[in-house]
Amino acid sequence: MISLDSFIYCKDQFFATGLAEVIPNGLAQGTFTFFDNEYILEYGARESIHATPTQPIIFIDNDLDYYALQILTKDSNLLLISKKCKLSEILTSLLLFKKKDAYKVGLSLSQSELQVLECLIRGATIEQMVATLKRNEKTIYAHRNAIIKKLNLKNRNALYRLKTWADIFK
Repeated sequence: MISLDSFIYCKDQFFATGLAEVIPNGLAQGTFTFFDNEYILEYGARESIHATPTQPIIFIDNDLDYYALQILTKDSNLLLISKKCKLSEILTSLLLFKKKDAYKVGLSLSQSELQVLECLIRGATIEQMVATLKRNEKTIYAHRNAIIKKLNLKNRNALYRLKTWADIFK
C-alpha cells in the first residue's frame, strides 16, 4: 500500500510517484485526493473516498471498472480518469472538472446491456433479470455475452470483479 503526501493512494509505486511529480502540490493538496482502482479493490477505500473533504479522483485502466463505477456512483461527484491519459488531459480534467471527457471507453454498451450490467452489479440471477427487465432468458445471456466481448473480458468469471465494486460502494 502506497500513500504519498496523504492525497495519493495507489498500489503502483511508479504510477504514484509519477503522479506526485506531475500534479502541482498546490493544486492537489486540499483540493483533490487521488485513488488507483486497484488500490480501492484491494483495500476497500470507500470510507476514504466518502470521508475526504477534497474531490476524489479515481484512476482506472479498464472499461469494466468505468461502467461499474458509473453505475454505482451515478449520484456522486467522482471524476474517473484513465491511467493512460496524457498529462495535459489529466490536468484539463482536473482544472475544468470535465467528467465527460476524462475516460474514453473502447466500445460503448447499449442501454439494454447497461441494464444487464447493473443487474449483474446488484448480484441478480438470470431468473431475476428476466423478471426485472421483462426480457427472454436468451436475450439476457446474449447481452451478457456482448458485455464480455465489448469490454474485452476473457470470460464471464471476469464479471466477478463487479461484486467487489458493489461491496465497496454499498
